[in-house]
Amino acid sequence: FLRALERHSQLERGGSQRPGFFDSHPATPERAATASSRGRTLPWREAERIASGRAGFLARIEGLLLGPDPAHGIFHGSRFLHADLDLGVTFPADWATQNTPSAVRAASPERDALIALELQGAGSDPQQAAAAFAAEHGLRLGEAEPLRIGDLRAYHASAYPSTQGGVIALDLTWIVHHLRVFRISCATTQEKLGSYRPLFRRTARSFQPLDADERGRFQDTRLRIATARASETLAELSRRTGNAWSLEETAVMNAVFEFDRLEASQRVKIAAAQAYRPRRGEHRQDR
Repeated sequence: FLRALERHSQLERGGSQRPGFFDSHPATPERAATASSRGRTLPWREAERIASGRAGFLARIEGLLLGPDPAHGIFHGSRFLHADLDLGVTFPADWATQNTPSAVRAASPERDALIALELQGAGSDPQQAAAAFAAEHGLRLGEAEPLRIGDLRAYHASAYPSTQGGVIALDLTWIVHHLRVFRISCATTQEKLGSYRPLFRRTARSFQPLDADERGRFQDTRLRIATARASETLAELSRRTGNAWSLEETAVMNAVFEFDRLEASQRVKIAAAQAYRPRRGEHRQDR
């Protein structure tokens, strides 16, 4: 396992990495040697197996999701897309973005402004949603106005809550889409609000249902088990099966070398990518 981990790490880094002063673990080759040496001295007893053999094990792991789950949304550049919720929002291009279970967030390079996209809940009236949010958090809303973002009903307001660090300027927009209310919350200091406000408004107005091109960007990549032909190479098997992994990745995942000849009926792990089918109605509510 440790040797496979080292090969995978080298693949991601593009080469070996020299140990550094601040490393929290020994180098992987050293850890592998230590584990092998200790393993020969440790007592063991056989436990219940999770599979009867390699074929059974491969059958159990086939279909595992590889990489991020598209059901949680994806970033295409600075635009966040969510297939199950049928929405896209463009965040500022040079901001640091993060997709979490509770919100999609973007922080300014200077870390003096924040934008968050959240699903507030079911509803069809953005003004009611704003009032409920204000009451829940003890906010006094000002500069409030109904508006439309494309064909969607929306409501905009500002608030200036006091905190231990001073007064925060909030620029808030509620948007109704598919009988759900989404909230785009923008925050900065009072002094910076004037310079950031156009960017906040532009982000909120970028909220739109997905178009056909955006829907086509979602892929669901799963682990599949392919059966090799006699003397077939990994490259030949990858072409024949539509393997989405690179040749190097496929070799590491199967503990073989790139130019090895495979045996007849040898089972090989590959990655199969297909168009993602939205699961509307089944998405996590905190998304």
